Amino acid sequence: MVETTVSKIRVGTKLLLGQYGVSADEIFPIMWLKATPNGDFIAAKVLDYICFDGRERQSADYNMRMFGNPDYGRSNILQFLNSQDESWWNPTHESDSPPDRSNVCNINDAYHDHCGFLYNFEEYEIDSLVRKLIHTPSGVRESLMRLPSYSDLVGDDRFQLFSRRGIRANGSEDYILHRGLYANFDTGSYVEFWLSDLYNNGDYKAVLSRNGEMGYKHPYHSAGLRPVCTLKPDTVLEMDENGFCWVKQVGGQDKLFTNDELFELLGVARP
Repeated sequence: MVETTVSKIRVGTKLLLGQYGVSADEIFPIMWLKATPNGDFIAAKVLDYICFDGRERQSADYNMRMFGNPDYGRSNILQFLNSQDESWWNPTHESDSPPDRSNVCNINDAYHDHCGFLYNFEEYEIDSLVRKLIHTPSGVRESLMRLPSYSDLVGDDRFQLFSRRGIRANGSEDYILHRGLYANFDTGSYVEFWLSDLYNNGDYKAVLSRNGEMGYKHPYHSAGLRPVCTLKPDTVLEMDENGFCWVKQVGGQDKLFTNDELFELLGVARP
């Protein structure tokens, strides 16, 4: 085991940070890939399949009332990604509604009762994250976790990671086994995932489709969750002999995952 820092590891290095489960009753370490020299990381796999925003049934706007709000800054998904609370939803604007069974397209993908995305992160892990400013139609928001933009994946300004590997992603084993099979995804399937962009500046939200192109869905439809975060460059990491990293634990906290869970997640045969 050796110590290093976020700034020193190479693009493409695998990092274990936080835990998540499609069921709040069973959680697993999240694997991230270093995407840029600046400390941006993207989830290696699609972690869940949820709506961008639930129907806002009290809205004066017909599209929002029927299909949800496409404004990233006011979306359910952005609030969910940045919550450390067990009960994460609170209205962010007039007519806001939770993504419960009555407000989503597929009732199986409701996540109003799921704990916030950051709920199963350790405090020292959250302390390692950079609070980024993101520009949305309703103004600037601060965000620890965010959705990738299309320009993060494609084009001259794309993450350096995607100069050497594909932009599509499979679902995590947790998602596939617990929910994905019912949506006709298996371990080899590419899963479309939400982007932060509007599609053609309209009422649709952009997704990265299963064929690797920009597609679109209504906000109350479901797509994959593949978040992005940025770590402070001086964050101390521990790296094992296989090149896998995690944020160094502080204050004698319990280990985040067992050796069996780690080897299963990494697909490495147990010695």
